[in-house]
Amino acid sequence: MSDGFLKLNRKAAEYLIEHEPECYLLITQIALRARRIKKVLNSLDKRQALIGDSEKCGLTRQKYRTALKKLETMKIITIKSTTKGSIVTLLDNRIYDINVEDEQPTDSPSSNQQATIEQPLKKNEEVRIKKKKINTLVEYSESFLKFYEVYPRKNGKQEAFESWLALNPDAELTEKIVSAVSYQLKTNMFDLRENKIHCALPSTWLNQKRWEDAIEIEEKHEPEPEEKKPSFRIRREPDGKVTYIPED
Repeated sequence: MSDGFLKLNRKAAEYLIEHEPECYLLITQIALRARRIKKVLNSLDKRQALIGDSEKCGLTRQKYRTALKKLETMKIITIKSTTKGSIVTLLDNRIYDINVEDEQPTDSPSSNQQATIEQPLKKNEEVRIKKKKINTLVEYSESFLKFYEVYPRKNGKQEAFESWLALNPDAELTEKIVSAVSYQLKTNMFDLRENKIHCALPSTWLNQKRWEDAIEIEEKHEPEPEEKKPSFRIRREPDGKVTYIPED
């Protein structure tokens, strides 16, 4: 690793430490490992790092994967999987800005990089990155929006999306979840009184796997009436012969 420095944005760091500590820990590791020279070495170009060792990043495997997905969703990084690990490219300098050793002022950003990377901050420019601005980086997935559109309570959208990312449902499970919401609405399983304040938040509903509550009620079929058997009365004739006479 070559010598260099990292420029840390205080407001962005404060937000991530408070709301996304795993993302902060992972983006720090990426920034520390990222190459600072333009010459490609070991398939790594400048602003790229090879990661995949979750334990060395101080995270469990599940938290590592979730944090990596969130950073990609916020368009702070891009990820390319290889046999040796994941090659991560830093796209955004709103959290960390690394010094690139051979970068020239005339360089223009590559097609997969944001222009802000190549534009240094003006001297004494005050950069304010607050929670509200960080939230604007989030791009919700199509599958999540499909769920959120049908869910009756529209509160805590970002928290719900975080739960969705942790769940990471495939197409089959997504369809099952959406169908479960529709079913529970149809069968009045949601408490929608008083502006839906008693209805579970979407993040809570997902965390508790409440879609499993939507068990289809088997249709009850009325049993077919049994065929009434005819009854008889017995009459004995004087000659001893027995006659069966049906009763009405």
